[in-house]
Amino acid sequence: MGRRSSFIEDVMGLPWQVGVVLAVLCYPIALLIEWHFNKQEITQALGMTAMRFWPWVAGMFLFAALISYIRGLQKKKLYRQHQYIDKVRALSWQQFEEFMGQYFREQGYSVVETADGPDGGIDLVLRKDGEKSYVQCKHWKAS
Repeated sequence: MGRRSSFIEDVMGLPWQVGVVLAVLCYPIALLIEWHFNKQEITQALGMTAMRFWPWVAGMFLFAALISYIRGLQKKKLYRQHQYIDKVRALSWQQFEEFMGQYFREQGYSVVETADGPDGGIDLVLRKDGEKSYVQCKHWKAS
């Protein structure tokens, strides 16, 4: 079983646009929190805290979006470089899973890559046309 990931690591695994949307939503959510907690004097500090820290939370989401974007570029590059069978055979199992994820993206699927781990179960979750598919990648080295 793989290690548990943090919320930010989970956001890094999503399309980069999700991180940007979450960052943009930080300010309106902070305003709502401030408005809600300013109703009573005893909870005003919580509202002020939300207004003070929303830029930091938004920054973390933007950082996660940047990492997601860079990883996406790396996966596309990996896919384009290894379209010949000899190069595919030379990939590590992690690179092979990323390669297969990019292959399915190129075929129009929405792809979620699950946590790393050799043969830990489902490696990719695919969605297309309202259907969900699970993929377990196998990449054996010939002996």
